[in-house]
Amino acid sequence: MQAYKLAREFYAEVLPAVRRTAWPERSVADQLIRAASSIMLNIAEGAGEYSSPEKARFYRMARRSAWECAAILDVLEVGNPNRAEFLAHQHSTLDQISALLTTMVRSRT
Repeated sequence: MQAYKLAREFYAEVLPAVRRTAWPERSVADQLIRAASSIMLNIAEGAGEYSSPEKARFYRMARRSAWECAAILDVLEVGNPNRAEFLAHQHSTLDQISALLTTMVRSRT
């Protein structure tokens, strides 16, 4: 599943970046890890459902977590302009994930 694959790649990129960088907004950076894992977990839960409405519900939750990640990246970028290139790449990945999840939700409703 492409959305899950991209979500895993996103998580694999942000986890070490958060761990190795001394972000002044530590609690916000930690929230990024939680929200990024939530994308993957909700996609997996949705994939395991039989009911189309339930699948769509989990995919919507995953999409909301992707949007949360995007907002967190914005917060981190304000305080860390030297990380703008890394953060822009992550925004692009989140845009792709969100588009795929939107398609997945619409195909279930």
